[in-house]
Amino acid sequence: MATDMVTSPVTHLGQLVFGIGCGVSTLVIRQYTPFPEGVTFAVLAMNALAPAFESLTIAPIFGVGESKEARLRGVAVTTVAAVVLVGIFVVLDRNQPATVPVIRDGQYLPIAELLGDSDYEVVDHEGTRYYLVRDEDGNPAQAAFIAEQGGFNAPIRFLLVLDAEHNVHTVSILEHSEDPGLGERITRPSFLEQFVGLDKDSSFSLGTEIEAISGATISSRALASGVNEALEMFDMAFYGKGEIGAFSDGTYLAQVDSFGGLMELEVVVTDGRIAAVNILSHSDTPGISDPAISGMPERIVAANSADVDSVSGATVTSGAIKKGVQQALAQATDGGSSPRLDPFVISDGDGVYQGHAQGFGGELILDVTVADGKITEIVVVESSETPFIADGALKKLVPALIEAQGPVDTVSGATATSNAVHEALIDALGAKEGQ
Repeated sequence: MATDMVTSPVTHLGQLVFGIGCGVSTLVIRQYTPFPEGVTFAVLAMNALAPAFESLTIAPIFGVGESKEARLRGVAVTTVAAVVLVGIFVVLDRNQPATVPVIRDGQYLPIAELLGDSDYEVVDHEGTRYYLVRDEDGNPAQAAFIAEQGGFNAPIRFLLVLDAEHNVHTVSILEHSEDPGLGERITRPSFLEQFVGLDKDSSFSLGTEIEAISGATISSRALASGVNEALEMFDMAFYGKGEIGAFSDGTYLAQVDSFGGLMELEVVVTDGRIAAVNILSHSDTPGISDPAISGMPERIVAANSADVDSVSGATVTSGAIKKGVQQALAQATDGGSSPRLDPFVISDGDGVYQGHAQGFGGELILDVTVADGKITEIVVVESSETPFIADGALKKLVPALIEAQGPVDTVSGATATSNAVHEALIDALGAKEGQ
């Protein structure tokens, strides 16, 4: 644009002045105006002055002198144009918004509009920049920040905005390399709106809170995992890590979504510290996930916290492990609470009772037969659990529950299904914890 022959001077001196003017104008526009880019405006302004530069710098013809009036007229026109241009810059500078526009990687972020307050605070923590509005007590309320998660082809960068209760207010995709017509559909409002209202305690499981895009499961799972990990990262940044010795001893199980599907792990706590993190099962890509599977447990044990750096090249698997450990430690922090309940006391008479519970894949319905005050039969009426995982759990749980006449240990590899069976049984019998 700057070297276009129609709109730039043809004289050497005029070209030199024109180029200097473009450079200086670009710096002035970027520094003192709210415009995010200055090159286009600078070139257009210099284009308007190009005739004046040319007339003032054209070489005189030998023997023919330019009239004094013509020279004065050229100087006057150039001076007036320069004064007008400077005046425009001054007006723009005085009328720019009180809050400097936020530009990250060449993209404008409407932080003030999204937070609903231009008086926000900027906090940098471990490589992430948070834009915060604090409440009357000085605690973080609304917040906005950029996070990323590995997608199908490349990392997905997104802007996450939280409301005053730290629930998801907005998710906006800033950059991605997902396949057109498939993974790129995660940028559509119909998919992103599913995250609105969720918080860090939500499971973000595909098929429950988040419905995956058909044909783009990996991209859908990547964004869901990324949002969940970003929420945990925000919580760790402003509310700290678990204190050493704050966990109750025991072994705690957790199930989370990972890159290839369901991952199950256990966390062993000894003397109030994380003693071991064992990955029981996963379906992530061999070779790519291996460094995270072997390295993340060591980092978490050494830090006595899930707030550790992810393994490069396996960020999705690393994020799933951290999320699973956080879920397991939530049980340890609560004094070892788990879905296991005290033995049931069946207060209703004999008969067949139906119970409902939310499992990993959807609703689970049981028919429970009671005879002579005891559970004699448990029949699965409806189940949306993953067959190859749930079938083995049900074969073990049903006879164990009948024999124990109360809660039993969850089945390794099917914690969510085991918990759902317990809850459905409680719902059917009307039994309450502690009865």
